[in-house]
Amino acid sequence: MRIAIPYQRNKFVKGTVHTDTNAPDQFTLQTTEEMDRLLRYCADRRDALQGARTDGIRHVAEVPITVYEKAVQEGWDNPDGWRRWLNDPDNAAFRTWKGRV
Repeated sequence: MRIAIPYQRNKFVKGTVHTDTNAPDQFTLQTTEEMDRLLRYCADRRDALQGARTDGIRHVAEVPITVYEKAVQEGWDNPDGWRRWLNDPDNAAFRTWKGRV
């Protein structure tokens, strides 16, 4: 029998664990996240922090939990994988700094 267990991590992230009683050691995690708030936050930080630090330490991005889970699942949760994701123009909306990582 298939089982779906919904949960809510916080106000913006929800998920469902899908499993089957015939294979209880296997499951699928489905996660959804409200992106509008996150994208507004990134845009606000990008505008506010232009040139704010000179010591080389800076906040460069906000990574959605759904992207982090995908990175872990696909095996690119490492510095090179994140560098590629962060520098990809398709992910620019999540950047809070316009330089290259």
